[in-house]
Amino acid sequence: MDNPNLKRLGFESLKTILPENNTFAIEIKSNHPDFCITTNELQVLAVHNVDFIMAQLKLCDDLNRKDGEKVCHFGDLSTMDSDCQHIIGDVVINDENEKFVEKLKNVSFIYGSLTIKDTEELENLDFLSNFRQVANLKIENEVYGEWPNIVPQFDQTPMIRIISNEKLQKVWLHNMRSICPSGFKKTNDKCLKLHTKSLKHLEAEQECSQFGGTLATIKNAVDNRAIYNLAASAGVNSIWIGLFCYANGNSTLCIHDDDSGPMIFTNFKFGNPNLQGNNGCVFMWTSGQRPGEWVTSSCGVVGMPFVCEAPLTLSDSTCKHNYNGYCYLPSHELNLSENGTYNSTYSEASAICASYNATLASIHSKPEVDYIHALFKNSGAPGLILGALPADGFYWNDGSNWDYNNVNPLDKSNTSCLLMDLATEPNYGLWSKTDCHSRNQFLCKRRISQEKVPEKANEVWTMRVDLPVYIYDEHDNLIGMAGFDISPFEFLAPGNVVKVVHDSKDDAANGHHGFNATILPF
Repeated sequence: MDNPNLKRLGFESLKTILPENNTFAIEIKSNHPDFCITTNELQVLAVHNVDFIMAQLKLCDDLNRKDGEKVCHFGDLSTMDSDCQHIIGDVVINDENEKFVEKLKNVSFIYGSLTIKDTEELENLDFLSNFRQVANLKIENEVYGEWPNIVPQFDQTPMIRIISNEKLQKVWLHNMRSICPSGFKKTNDKCLKLHTKSLKHLEAEQECSQFGGTLATIKNAVDNRAIYNLAASAGVNSIWIGLFCYANGNSTLCIHDDDSGPMIFTNFKFGNPNLQGNNGCVFMWTSGQRPGEWVTSSCGVVGMPFVCEAPLTLSDSTCKHNYNGYCYLPSHELNLSENGTYNSTYSEASAICASYNATLASIHSKPEVDYIHALFKNSGAPGLILGALPADGFYWNDGSNWDYNNVNPLDKSNTSCLLMDLATEPNYGLWSKTDCHSRNQFLCKRRISQEKVPEKANEVWTMRVDLPVYIYDEHDNLIGMAGFDISPFEFLAPGNVVKVVHDSKDDAANGHHGFNATILPF
C-alpha cells in the first residue's frame, strides 16, 4: 500500500502460502492506477483461499505466463483456440455456442465467472473435466472519492451459475474436489509416485501403466521443481521422465508420454537432446552441479529410478478400484458365479452393471486401457466385453463421446459387440468385434458422484401416525411399529433415512382411505 509507482507485484514464482493460523489476508491499495496482478499470482491466491481486506486491483492483460500455460480472453467461443488453459473474462455458454463447448476441455482456471444458461442440447459438463477453480476481481462500483482514496465494492453475483438447461442432467465438475489414487502424492495438481528401484525405460513405463499412468510429464518450471524435490529428497541421483525425442538438437520433436503432444516446456542440458542410436529417452539429474536438468539416454541399457504420474480422481470410500473419477467393478470380483464362471452375454452383463448403478465400461485413453488390463491381470480371462454398440462405427452406450479408438484395424468380422483383448501380446488391449450372445468376462464402470452422501447420524425424527405402520431404517431393519391401540404414536429414529410402511389390509372394512403421517426433524 501507498506505492504510487508500483504497477506489478512481481510474484511470478510464488507457489505456496503457509499462514500461521490457516488464514491469510491481503490488503492492496493506493498504488499506481495501472497496478494489476497476473493470472499466475491470482491463481496462487485463489488456491490458498486468500481473503482480500481491501483491494484496488485488476487483472493484468498479459497472456504470457512464466510456466508456459496458455491464457486466452473469452469472446466468441466458435473462434477461440481449443488449447486454452486459463481464460480471462466471463464465460457464458448458451444455445448459440453450446456446440463449441469441447474447446473448453483444457481449461483449468477462469478469471471472471462461469454461466451455463438456456442451452438446448447440453446433457453433461464433461467438457469441463479439467476445470478446477474460478476467481473474480470484478469491482461493482467505487466509492469514497478519487484515486487513491477509494474503497472497492466487489460484485456479489455468483461466480458459477447453471440455469434453465433443458437436457442437462449431470452437473459434475470433476477436478473441483479431486484426490490422488492410493500411494500417490498430490503435488501441484499432479498425482506423483516415486519408485526408487532402478529399471530400464520400457520397464519403468510398464510399471507406471499398472496404475493407469505414465512416467511423469513436465510442462512448466513449477512441475520440474516439484518432481526434482520429490526425487532428491529420497536421495536418488537421476530419474526417468515421460518424454521421448526423435531428433538431435530439436526439442520440438520431443513428445510427452501422456499423448498430450509435443513438449511445451524444456529444461534440457546444453547440447541436448543428443541422439546416438536408440537413446531418445529422457532423464532428469537430481544431484550434482546442475540438478533438475534433462539429458537424453539409451532406453534399453541404463536402469534408474523413476516417477509415475496418474490422473486425479474423486473420493469414494465404497470403491475398491478408483480411477479418474470412476469406480471400476471387474466381473470376477462381483461374486456372481454359481457354476464357476463369470462370463455373461452383452445383455446379461448390461443388466448386472445396472444393478450396481453402473454401465458396461467405455474407454477413452491408452492409460485407461492399461489400467483395465491390470485389473484383469490374474483373472485368466482372454478378453472382456465393452459397452459399445454399432451405429455408423460404434458408440458408447453410457452416452460418453467416442474420443479414443482402439479397434483392431485388421478385424474384418461383421459381429456387433466389442471385446477388449486381455492377452499380453500380440494384440494387447485391442478391441475386436464379437458376437453379442457370446459369453465373456466384463467390466462395470460407475461415475463417482460429487453429491455428498450423508453418513448415518444420530439425528432424531418425531412421527405421529393414526393407523398401523412399520418403520424401517436405511438398511431395511425394522426399528418401530404401531397398532390401532397406539395413537398418537411418536417414534425417534436414529439415522438420516427412514421408510414408513402402512398396513392397508383392513382399510376397506373400516372405511379408511389412504395414510397420513407427519414427519418432522427434531
